[in-house]
Amino acid sequence: MSHDDASLFVGNVVADEVFVGGNPEFRHADKRNARYVSDKTPVVTLINAETGEARSTVVSWVDSASLGDVIRENVDMATATLHTDSHRGCIPIGREMAGHYAVDHKAGQYVTEKSNGTNLCENYFAQLKRGLKGTHIHVSPEHLHRYLGQFDYRFSTCDMTDTERMADLATRVAGRLTYKVATAA
Repeated sequence: MSHDDASLFVGNVVADEVFVGGNPEFRHADKRNARYVSDKTPVVTLINAETGEARSTVVSWVDSASLGDVIRENVDMATATLHTDSHRGCIPIGREMAGHYAVDHKAGQYVTEKSNGTNLCENYFAQLKRGLKGTHIHVSPEHLHRYLGQFDYRFSTCDMTDTERMADLATRVAGRLTYKVATAA
């Protein structure tokens, strides 16, 4: 379900990060960690504001290097305008792009005259977390990228009917499935 094409995002691109994982408060006392996010897996999501396509990537940590790598891999730097929150890791990569607008959540700013902020990513994260908590229940960090591919596809094709989505999905799996038929001897 993940994106196969190598096309880069152009225009307005929204970027944000989220930490995925269970709350240590609900673990047994001997399995709790001192830091809240230490056991959580960081995820960076980019959404093309014009097309609605989402791409999410599991990263080792959310810093300027990892954010820069993800954005350079998916965005046409010369033509795209980046919309983020006030995370300091976004400043260096924002300087390399055609434009960069940030909102300051700590000051209660979620939208500006020039930017709709990170609301698209926040909507995506709400769906992702509801799906992981309600349907999938336990997702290990080693397989999280597969679940992200599923949620990226569902978010990116939300304007399609179920029939259109199934037809599109069928074209994406052609040649990927191999079946081994057991023959009776």
